[in-house]
Amino acid sequence: MDRCLLLPVIADNLEEIAAGLLSDWRDGANGFARVAMTPGPDNDYFDSHAEVTLSFLKALHTGLQSIADIELKPVLRDPQLAFLPPAGRELRTMRITLAALAEIYLGTEDGRGISDLVEQRGVDPALDPLMRKAFRMTRETADTIALPLPRAVRDKTEREKVEKLLTQITALRQIVERRLARAVDLQIGFNALDGD
Repeated sequence: MDRCLLLPVIADNLEEIAAGLLSDWRDGANGFARVAMTPGPDNDYFDSHAEVTLSFLKALHTGLQSIADIELKPVLRDPQLAFLPPAGRELRTMRITLAALAEIYLGTEDGRGISDLVEQRGVDPALDPLMRKAFRMTRETADTIALPLPRAVRDKTEREKVEKLLTQITALRQIVERRLARAVDLQIGFNALDGD
């Protein structure tokens, strides 16, 4: 079968999946956003607000670790190990992921983020400005990379930007692990990406 004929079918399927995810997140009493906002004994997913926060904290930590360990480190070793090489969309996907991870911390226009809890607890007053600055700088660095990732790591100037991005993401993940978790009185614990 011609691959060109498959692309519209795949695109339609992805659009349907995305619409379903958005619906599952937003819609009605059973939307996951509502489920996350109403922990307790009648909630099948979360018994407490701490469990909800831990879930988002782990998503933030794991997302940063995935970018570093699955998307950046392999391609820096060997450009042929790029995460999405046929489409050349590694950086676009990474930028979208970074934006989503920033929203977990900062919150969205219609919701709260972990930053609200950091401010509310007041344990580490320097943490929120640091997290905001770290996300801003990391996203700015990602935006400066001008070539597709496999080509960028072969170009001296662009490779330096990719290495800088890896350093920033690693630092941000360490801040999440060491300071953010402590500031919200939670432990991230084991991560499946950590290995055995």
